[in-house]
This record gives sequence, C-alpha cells and structure tokens, in this order.
Amino acid sequence: MALERESGSLERGGQPVTEGIRQLGASRKEWVAEKKRWNAWQSSLLKDEPLDEVKLTFARAQDTIDTALNLIQQQLKPLLAMQRKAGNVQTRIGSLAVEVEGLILAKRGGVLYDSSPPMLSSEYFSQFGSGLLYAVQSGLDKVSWVGVRFFAQQGWVTLLQVLVALVLIVLIFRHRQELESSERWG
Repeated sequence: MALERESGSLERGGQPVTEGIRQLGASRKEWVAEKKRWNAWQSSLLKDEPLDEVKLTFARAQDTIDTALNLIQQQLKPLLAMQRKAGNVQTRIGSLAVEVEGLILAKRGGVLYDSSPPMLSSEYFSQFGSGLLYAVQSGLDKVSWVGVRFFAQQGWVTLLQVLVALVLIVLIFRHRQELESSERWG
C-alpha cells in the first residue's frame, strides 16, 4: 500500500512537469513557425536590392527568435531530465511492488502450508478431539435418510441413471485407446 501511495504521489507530482513540458513544446513550435515565416519574408523581400534597414530588421527578428528558442531549450532540459528520473523511479516502484507482492504470496502460502497438515493425513484428523466425532454422529442422526418409500416412487429414475452411467463407462472403456490418441479427448 505504501508503494501504491508513493506511485500515486509521484504521478500527481509529475503532472505539473508534464504540463510545463507541453506548454514549452507548444511555445517552441510557435517560435519555429515564426522563424520560418521570417525566413520566407526575408527571402522574398531581399531578392531585389536589399535595404540596410530591412536587413537590420530581419537580423533583429532572427536574433529575437533564436534567443527565445534558446530560452525555451534551457527551460525544457531540466524538465525533461526530471521527467526521465520520475519515469525511472516509477519503473522501480512498479518492480518493487511486484517483488513485494510475490514475497507476500510466498509468505502466505508458506504460512498456510506450514501451519496446516495435509487434509488426508492422520495429523489433520488428530487436531480434532472427540467433540468433532460426537458432532458428526449427532449431525448424521439428524439427516433424513432415503427409505423404501423413496425407492418405490423414484426407483425407476435411479435405475435409469445407473444404466446411463454404466453405458457411458463401458463405451469409454471400449474406446479408451481412440480417446487417448485424440488430443481433444486425451
């Protein structure tokens, strides 16, 4: 649970970083588009005889755009590094959670196996005292058992079920080699 809390905390803490990266990416994309527009204007206006003032304006615009792109790049580097580290930590938390879950399951299985003997063993039945035997006997006394009247009314159904079961047993026994060779029925 602590690992899950930390993982959730890391995700919540990483959301502002991710949002900052998106915003800087959008700003960078706008500045790159602006640079392309200025380059297109410059190439179309300066084909003819270029004026010194126009050249100076384009140089200033290019410097401003390059400065903006450099500032964005400088701000983006630490955010990307932080996001990379957060991703590594998130991966480590995930692997630790899987490892802890495996250890918990192994411990639970060991506790169950170590503390309880197999069900069909004398150790298992020796856990219960004579009180269990008395409870079973008294419970069996309360069970209403099938009598002659039941077989008189429902005997044909029971006989039919026994006959169907015998026919199935004989058919399976006779065709056991064919069934074993079949991948589906094997």
